[in-house]
Amino acid sequence: MYQYACSLVNSLSGVETSDQQFFSETFLEYMLLVFLVLFVSGAFFYSYITKKIMEPIRDLAASTEELTQGRFPEKLDVQQTRDELFILAQNFNRLSLQLKETEDARSKMVSDMAHEFRTPLSNINGYLEGLKKGVIPPDPSIFESLHQESARLTDMVNNLYQLSEWNMQSPVLKKETVPVDELLHNAASLFEWQMADKNMKLHLDIEPCQIQADAGSIRQMVSNLLQNAVEHRKNEDPVYLHGFRKGTVYVVEVQNTGAWIEPETKHRLFERFHREDSSRQRQTGGSGLGLAIVKELAEQHNGGAGIETDGWNHHFWFSFPL
Repeated sequence: MYQYACSLVNSLSGVETSDQQFFSETFLEYMLLVFLVLFVSGAFFYSYITKKIMEPIRDLAASTEELTQGRFPEKLDVQQTRDELFILAQNFNRLSLQLKETEDARSKMVSDMAHEFRTPLSNINGYLEGLKKGVIPPDPSIFESLHQESARLTDMVNNLYQLSEWNMQSPVLKKETVPVDELLHNAASLFEWQMADKNMKLHLDIEPCQIQADAGSIRQMVSNLLQNAVEHRKNEDPVYLHGFRKGTVYVVEVQNTGAWIEPETKHRLFERFHREDSSRQRQTGGSGLGLAIVKELAEQHNGGAGIETDGWNHHFWFSFPL
C-alpha cells in the first residue's frame, strides 16, 4: 500500500521531488502509527478474549482436580451467556452437587447404621456378660429380652439387604389381579395377638376392590405401617386401618395417635434411618427402614406414600393406581 501510494504521487506531474519525499515520509509515519494502534488493540482484544475464555476453563480444571481428590469445590460462577462453556459449567455444578448429596447420604447412613446396631449389640453383650459372671440369674424374661434384641438385629439386616438389592435393580414384582380387601384383612389378623397383648384395639374399614398389584408387597406395606403404629403408640386410642377408592387410585391408610412428629419434617419419615427422636426410636426398637420400604414398594407400583399429621394424630398412607 505504501509503495503504491508513493508511485501514484511520483506519477503526478508538477509535484516537486521534495514534496514527494515529504509525502512519502509523512505517509510512512501514519502507516506505522496505524499499524501500532492496530497491533496494540489486537493484543488487548486477544488478551481479553483469551482471559474470558481461559479463566472459566482454569476454574473448571481446578474444581475437577478438587473433585478427583474427594473434596467438593465451590459452585462455579460463570456468566449466563448460554454458550457451550456456560452449559458445561452448569452441568459440572449439578454433578458436584449430586455427588456431595450422595456422599452426605452415605456418611449419614453409615453413622445411623452404627447407632442402630450399637444399641441391641450392647444390650446383648451386657446380658451375656451378666449371665457369665452370675450377676444376672438365668430367667425366661432375660432370654426373651435377648431374643427380642436378636430379632431386632435380624430385621434390620434383612431390611438393609432388601433395600440394597433394590438399589442395584428394581424389585421383581409379581403383579396380578388381587382382592385388596382380603389382603388387608389377612395382614391385620397377624397383629391381633400383639395388639391384644398391649391392650390395643384395631378397627377396620375396608372397601372391597380388585387391583393389579403384588400381593406380598401389599402385605409387607400394611404390616410395616401397623408395626409403626404399635411401636410408637402414645395412648390407649385405637388404631384404624382404612382402605378406600379415591378417584383413580386405591388408598390404604393407617390412622393412630402416636409420638410427636414435626409437621414441617414429616416427609423425611420415609427416608432411610430418619428418626424424629433418636432416643424414642431406640427405645421402641424401630430401625428407621420400615417406612422407606413402604415408599419404595408403592413407587414400584406407580403409586405413592405419605403422611398427614397435626403432630400427634397421624394418617400414614400408600396408594395404588386402579
